[in-house]
Amino acid sequence: MTSGTTRRPLSDRVAIVLNARSGSLGDGDAAVTSVRQAFVAVGLAADIELASGDKLVAAVERATARAARGEVRATVVGGGDGTVSAAAGLVAGTGIALGILPFGTLNHFARDAGIPSDLAEAAAVIAANRVRLVDIGAVNDRTFVNNSSIGIYPQIVFDREKLRRKGPLGKWPAMFLALLRVLRRLASRRLRVRAGGVEQTVRTPLIFIGNNQYGMDAFALGRRVKLDGGELWLYVVRSVGVFGLVRLAARLALGLAKLDRDLIVLRTNTATIDKKSRRGVLVALDGEIVTMQAPLRYTVRPRALALLVPDQ
Repeated sequence: MTSGTTRRPLSDRVAIVLNARSGSLGDGDAAVTSVRQAFVAVGLAADIELASGDKLVAAVERATARAARGEVRATVVGGGDGTVSAAAGLVAGTGIALGILPFGTLNHFARDAGIPSDLAEAAAVIAANRVRLVDIGAVNDRTFVNNSSIGIYPQIVFDREKLRRKGPLGKWPAMFLALLRVLRRLASRRLRVRAGGVEQTVRTPLIFIGNNQYGMDAFALGRRVKLDGGELWLYVVRSVGVFGLVRLAARLALGLAKLDRDLIVLRTNTATIDKKSRRGVLVALDGEIVTMQAPLRYTVRPRALALLVPDQ
């Protein structure tokens, strides 16, 4: 995919922010050494900062300010989708290039952009300096690069983190226990959805909002064909109960789902999701859970992010 690509002037420095809590980063000092060596090997000097939490955002802001002053050629972040999403919200619209070192657990955005998971290869992509303009999504004042969701998924993640705080449970065992707990009390929500000029009331356990279209067959499930289509895709799960939800998950995994039967699919560039209650709504943004007040106003920012990508 070569549309929307440009060449930026080369320089010999990059500012890198590594998320100290990333799933595959490992020992911080050793990781910094490995990253520095990988960039030396491709002819770039790396100014590296290790941070997490609120300090991560501040570190990305400093790196981006340096890029704006011309001191470095790009802002680079090392982490998973949550790290990339936070950085994208700061870099988008500035024209500054964002590089990614995929140190997360799943790295969905890097995978869809074709960025390799190998450190040496990812450093080589950044050194090659090929920029592609891609879309980002937003809900109210928060950015997402992959997707957002309301309903069962954010509740599962919320319960997973509660379980992990109570005892020494790993991420995936806690996720499984949280899934069982949420399914046991599964309830569909009554929501008002406005998209594409049409308003409808739906009863659903889950609404999934994608930054561009997600594949729904067995070979492309959870992947996107393009990142610059300028669209939001809403996938509304029909109210089918616990066993129906399990059957739907199985059909999706096997590539047997029929969109007109199993889901309501809406294609738009803006959407509003509202409910009667004024209580906060748990919202998932690239795997991170936040509480927001309805109405939730979703938009897409076409080609707002300058992303360093491989030749494709």
